[in-house]
Amino acid sequence: MTEPDPAWLARMRELARQDADELTPRPAFTVYGLAEPAIHPQAAGDPAQDQNGEWSFFSVSFGDWTSAEGPWVIVESTPPGDREYEREELLRVIDLDRNRLARDAWVDDEEPGGPPEYLTGTVRTASRDEHALICTHGTLAAAHLRPGDANVTVLVRGVDLAVVRLAPVAGLEPYLRGRDQLAGEMEEYERGLTPVLEPAEGLAAYRAFAKAEADVLVRLWAASEAGVVPRFRAGEDATTAALWRRAVHELADRSQVGLGKAEDTVNLFVNHLTALVQHARWFSEDGRLRDRAVDETLRHALLGEKVSSDDAQRAWDGYWSFQTSLVVQSATHEALKAGARVGADLLRQKWLDAWTRWSWSGR
Repeated sequence: MTEPDPAWLARMRELARQDADELTPRPAFTVYGLAEPAIHPQAAGDPAQDQNGEWSFFSVSFGDWTSAEGPWVIVESTPPGDREYEREELLRVIDLDRNRLARDAWVDDEEPGGPPEYLTGTVRTASRDEHALICTHGTLAAAHLRPGDANVTVLVRGVDLAVVRLAPVAGLEPYLRGRDQLAGEMEEYERGLTPVLEPAEGLAAYRAFAKAEADVLVRLWAASEAGVVPRFRAGEDATTAALWRRAVHELADRSQVGLGKAEDTVNLFVNHLTALVQHARWFSEDGRLRDRAVDETLRHALLGEKVSSDDAQRAWDGYWSFQTSLVVQSATHEALKAGARVGADLLRQKWLDAWTRWSWSGR
């Protein structure tokens, strides 16, 4: 990777200084970082605030963000509290880091063969060994501890938790500067990654996007229903985005409509699929019916063809038009809002009933 130019570095330092000023006074809780072992580079994540404008989350990372082997450590600090930390939350931290690697570095971190293991242990801090709940899954481990006036979660990749020592962060600016430098590195890294799409034009391009989008939506919904983090494959986000762009440009060129209109049409198609995933169980459970429904919805929305599910397609068009109408969107009086909800419920049920009838005829 080429060295960043001095002007760019100067801009990043200025941004870090401005961020540090914004975070003054510091968060009301102690922000923890990695004291041992010494791992570089170091960077802050994006901090978060609560509804009152108080800082509610701050994280710092250490190491190689592109490597499945590490070393890589993330330390997250939040305000203290008595809430019991659930074991599944630690597994969520691990799964989110696997998704981070797939999304940002296009590297697959294979799912371990065995289940996660949970145990109680200790994590060293600057003052003492702190009691911790620990989850290990494959080569990753995450721990939660309460060292004084903060809740702290630490994730390690390629680093033994036994050698980790945490300590309060003395100054935020180096981490904020590291965050801005990391953002530049990630942008440079991403420029070198290009999704490879199978050649396709017209209907084939639409179908390639539709299949990828439907697969992702079904997986997201299944994970949500199970209360787990959905797993993504390396570069999947970028590939789906590239398929979407190609479908939009194909529609704009072949239908002689503006790019904005083509985007709206493709997004309306995606909204229809999303609603089917959420409200029609057969759509997720029956792959054959799902493929047919996706294809018919695509041909109706993008090509304007008459299809066997025409009643359901027209019911969706009516439901969505009502939902997005100015009358509904601008309703402020409670009676009007209640009327809009009733109307939307009736139209949604009409749409679902039409799809149900179609699904039974195709079984």
